[in-house]
Amino acid sequence: MSKSKNNSILPMELINGSHHLLDKAYSAMVVRFFMLQSHYSSELDFSNEALKGSEKGFNRLVESFDRLAGIKPKDPNAEVLQAIEKIESNCAMHMNDDFNTPKTIAELFELATLINKLYDGSLTTDQAGIDKIQQIIQNYFIDILGMKIEKAANSGLVDGLMKFVLELRKEARDKKDYATSDKIRDTMKDLNITIKDGKDGAEVVYNG
Repeated sequence: MSKSKNNSILPMELINGSHHLLDKAYSAMVVRFFMLQSHYSSELDFSNEALKGSEKGFNRLVESFDRLAGIKPKDPNAEVLQAIEKIESNCAMHMNDDFNTPKTIAELFELATLINKLYDGSLTTDQAGIDKIQQIIQNYFIDILGMKIEKAANSGLVDGLMKFVLELRKEARDKKDYATSDKIRDTMKDLNITIKDGKDGAEVVYNG
């Protein structure tokens, strides 16, 4: 970036989106997350595409971490506990390796995937496992990387839309309109969202 080329960007211009090269504004947490995805000693290439990618990744982590509160402890699973401990060990190793934040963030994405599987019931763990996950989030995502768990500005809108979709599907199933019901399910699947039917009704599971 160069001032003479009029492509230098000030920190507040990233946050308020006032620079002519930016398509939109980005929260301070997204900007911080974007910077941490590159090693501090390497060059950082600002672009709308890169910032949007970081925003998507940040929101994915936050949404997964937020699901931890909805996971009910079940029978302990030795393999799950080992996976949690490995993620914790790798986070410590990467941070001790010249503050390697990109690799630490990669481990946090592994943790997010694990949380999603615990949330949808494909894996189980006991309270000790849940507490260990919460400790990793607190230690590395919040305390060391300095991130805050804040929901995306449109998270309420997305939740409302998903609730509406489930209501439409339920109405179709009640009317035995299985073609419409299946179309809704398949469309959500194409968007990487699974609709799970249970005795207490249907719920959506964001995959990955």
